[in-house]
Amino acid sequence: SHSSPSLPPPSSRKKEKKEETFTAGCLVRPPVHQINFTFPFGGFGSILSEGAMENLFRRIDCPGWSDENRAGENSPLCDRLKEDTVWELRHFENGMNLVEIMYKYTTAEKYVDVSKWKTGFCMHSDWVIGYFVNHYNVSKHVVNPYYKDVPHARIESHKKSEIYRKPSGFCKNDRVCKAGTEICHRVTPDFLREETERLRLKAPDKFRRDAKDG
Repeated sequence: SHSSPSLPPPSSRKKEKKEETFTAGCLVRPPVHQINFTFPFGGFGSILSEGAMENLFRRIDCPGWSDENRAGENSPLCDRLKEDTVWELRHFENGMNLVEIMYKYTTAEKYVDVSKWKTGFCMHSDWVIGYFVNHYNVSKHVVNPYYKDVPHARIESHKKSEIYRKPSGFCKNDRVCKAGTEICHRVTPDFLREETERLRLKAPDKFRRDAKDG
């Protein structure tokens, strides 16, 4: 008789690494001769893989750290925190994840209390996302070989939609949204209603019937 090979116990199996990608619906790229930095244009949305989401919510442990002595483990995230590029270190408490750090970073000193600021917070929300995603390795490195020597190039653009010298791809879809477009900025309620009706006629079985329809 033929017997199937037995699988090793779950604890001994290697976990399959999940894809770690962060894709901007519209990627903003300042002139590279000035600064090699990218960020997602918030109004166009972003697409995150499960692996990238896990990286955002993964606990960061830097043993031995305290408010007086910030000499932690030699791990990439702890090393990045110690660099304190945008003064984020002061908001870190051992065991936080990146989302918690970003939240505390942006809310510690409220804008309405600007007259009482000690350090302040003066960054656009899109820049904050760009900084933490790129510099804390939320996503894998971009595919484009042009940026192979830029370790913090981590955000891809959706179907080559970027704003560099001028908008390209879906970045052109600002205020004027065409039927069937994947991504658009400043979508109006009328457009959403029209798209819903268009798709309802195209695939009625994908929609629930309203109570008034019987």
